[in-house]
Amino acid sequence: DENKNFVTRNLQDLSLAESLSLNNFNKEKAIHSVSLADINGDNKDNLIITSSDSLLYVYEDEFLLENYPAIIPLNKFSLPTFADTDGNGKLEIILGGENTFVSFDQEANIFCPHTPLPASDSTSAASGVVASDLDGDEIPEIIGSFSKNRISVWENELNNNFYTVLGTTYALNSSSSNFPIIAEYMNKTTVFIAADNGELYKIPLEGFAVNKSIWNCEYGNLQRTSAFSGNLPQNIFVTKKVFVNQETYIYPNPFSSIYNRSIFRGETRENEITIRVMTSKNTKVKIKIFDIAGGLVKQKTQNTTAYLPASMSVDVSNIASGVYCAILEADGESKQMMFAVEK
Repeated sequence: DENKNFVTRNLQDLSLAESLSLNNFNKEKAIHSVSLADINGDNKDNLIITSSDSLLYVYEDEFLLENYPAIIPLNKFSLPTFADTDGNGKLEIILGGENTFVSFDQEANIFCPHTPLPASDSTSAASGVVASDLDGDEIPEIIGSFSKNRISVWENELNNNFYTVLGTTYALNSSSSNFPIIAEYMNKTTVFIAADNGELYKIPLEGFAVNKSIWNCEYGNLQRTSAFSGNLPQNIFVTKKVFVNQETYIYPNPFSSIYNRSIFRGETRENEITIRVMTSKNTKVKIKIFDIAGGLVKQKTQNTTAYLPASMSVDVSNIASGVYCAILEADGESKQMMFAVEK
């Protein structure tokens, strides 16, 4: 409402049902967007707000989720879209930028492409992105409309690790401030996008098949409606063990002084490795790193949330070349991982 309280009304007669004063919300700033989506997987919609001071708020009733508000690391950002990009059965919040995008999970961890598109233009266009599984691996790719009238497809290789652009970046003749729409047209997966001058572009994606049980668009057409078809996201990592093996690893491995960049929470780090951990329950993980002679080199602890990836950076600038063993322990279970340092 005019006081920036969150108001719900009964559909039958539009009478006031509830009015919530949101905690820790800067009411002096303009609201950029308001959405509802279940981010923390409790079968209850969260209130998601983006504001003019580049902050992302996620509320459970009138209370902020832990680690929110989060800073949106984009100069210009689109309206949000929502998809389970890491397969843990919970939605991420995805915001398109001028030449890249960012994804937030329930704990405000940030995921983004390792390499953005070439520089944006002066129009600061950030039209939006959507998610759809194009390569049949049950992990959705990201399709976006970016500055310089570009449509690009980003491959999601390792659940929220967006390494490359699939296929080609397509250039439109006209600018668009609309979300792309993914559909099957004449037996081909096709991107449709409406330009601001009323033109409609149709771009076939050769070699890809659309997954029909997917959230295909959010504010995805000129009527600014959204659509969802199919079942709710399912957790593909369910296990009786503490550690989710395929989501617990070290990178870069080997660490090399020639290629010594690690991506930690969307930021490029030099002289560091990243230990990524996913557990099946809320727990505390103890990490010890030993050299080949069994000497303790480093140790850390990290709190984890069930089926959410956690990342820890480890400085290896003072570690000699060699092979090392990282031992992870949590709830009576341990996991060993080897990695190498080359200098």
